[in-house]
Amino acid sequence: MRAIERAILAGDDVDTVIHMRTLHLGPDELLVAAKIAIDLDDDARDVAHAINGAEARIREAVPIARLIYIEPDIFRGGVSTSTTAGLPDAARRAGGAPRTGPRG
Repeated sequence: MRAIERAILAGDDVDTVIHMRTLHLGPDELLVAAKIAIDLDDDARDVAHAINGAEARIREAVPIARLIYIEPDIFRGGVSTSTTAGLPDAARRAGGAPRTGPRG
């Protein structure tokens, strides 16, 4: 995971990795999901460029990273503007709202 984080941060277009998860889908296939901090003043073109650059650097550093999902966010002094910010701690750690009703 450190190689992936280093690859993401190797460009000058990503401020920090807010959080990241990886999952082996098979012996030669890795899924990477990351939330990255971008500059508040970046426009859509800058954000797309940052994400595309990070994806390319990840694939170069870790060739088995086949599925890569990168979400941009604004990060201010340890606080993300993430949509999970208002959720209970357990839901925030799980990455989303708590489930309601039967699992399907």
